[in-house]
Amino acid sequence: MKQEVEERTLLKDLRNIMETLHLSLEQAMKTLTIPEANQAELAAKLNSPR
Repeated sequence: MKQEVEERTLLKDLRNIMETLHLSLEQAMKTLTIPEANQAELAAKLNSPR
């Protein structure tokens, strides 16, 4: 449960950074220092319909 909440928060943070700072997804992930190993999975979740 805690991991799901953390992931939802991270996805929300990514969306906010992308919108506010006009960054690409890759730039936002770099800004939040998301490990490369996790980026593909998060990108898929961010781009999937809610």
